[in-house]
Amino acid sequence: MSVDYTQWERNRFPSPREPKQQVTKPLDTESFTWGAFSISESPSRVGSACSLSKCNHPWNNFRAREAARLEEEKKKARMKEIKVKIRLHEKTLHDIKKRQTELIKSNLDMFHLIENDERVNLKSADDCLRRYQKSRDGIHVMRQRFDRQRQELQAELDELKQRLGASTQKLQSQLQAVVDEVNEIYAELALLNNYKDKIYPERLVLIHQLKQQLASAQLDNEEEEERLLEVIQAEQRKLMGQDSQSLEAMRAGVAKKAVSELHPSIVGMADENRKLAQDIEFHRDLNCRLRAEIRSLEAANDALRRDPEAAVPSSMFPQIFRRQEKCTPDMDVVLDIPTRKLPII
Repeated sequence: MSVDYTQWERNRFPSPREPKQQVTKPLDTESFTWGAFSISESPSRVGSACSLSKCNHPWNNFRAREAARLEEEKKKARMKEIKVKIRLHEKTLHDIKKRQTELIKSNLDMFHLIENDERVNLKSADDCLRRYQKSRDGIHVMRQRFDRQRQELQAELDELKQRLGASTQKLQSQLQAVVDEVNEIYAELALLNNYKDKIYPERLVLIHQLKQQLASAQLDNEEEEERLLEVIQAEQRKLMGQDSQSLEAMRAGVAKKAVSELHPSIVGMADENRKLAQDIEFHRDLNCRLRAEIRSLEAANDALRRDPEAAVPSSMFPQIFRRQEKCTPDMDVVLDIPTRKLPII
């Protein structure tokens, strides 16, 4: 991590101080006496400006040396400052290169990580798409199977309605015949009430027996008719409720699928898979319930077929529709030969 040194760097350097120029005042004419000689200097020569490069005066040489020293110190300070800046820039450049190497390495690692994640996500998306395709195909197959089963059940229901309608019509015709017979009996009863001979008690007993038979037949017919009507209504309500529930579920599933396809994403696809799984579970339960109902209806149908009271042709024409068990090889043969018993003398 590079360190920012700009807060400690100087924005400007102090200007070097220029040496103060000493103002030389003109000296008065002085006389120096040394032994027998006397030297006098005019004011124009004493303290006058001269060339520093050629002047040998001690004060002029001191100022030149001081100026040279100051200039040298300035150069050294400038060189030192430049060296510090160079070191700082070298260090900054080294840190930048080091950071660049770290960032390149980090970017390469991040690139490989992103590439691996993209590869994993692509594989996961492919798997999800395959599962979605399989689920959609399974739903299509189950929907076709459900439609076929519903059509079969509807055909069986229509056939059952036709059979029950025919049976009801036959029962109504029989009831009408019994009512006609009762009316005839009532007419005969009206005639017999006028008789007061020995046939009257016999006819009265016969009429009473016929009334009882008629009442029992009416009760049996009414109970059978009510039971059949209740069975028909219950089956109709059950099938209509199941059809409406299945249609609502199918419509909700199709609507949700259409909405989800408008904005495809991985999260939406997961939600769609979850809904499809719920729909599959619902259809499985519905299929199990339909199979159970089919088995119960088949059992009830077999029971009705085996019931002697419900078997109208065998009850009306027993000499034609005889019930005989099938003979299998493992059954014992029993000879039922009628024998005439001799009367006891």
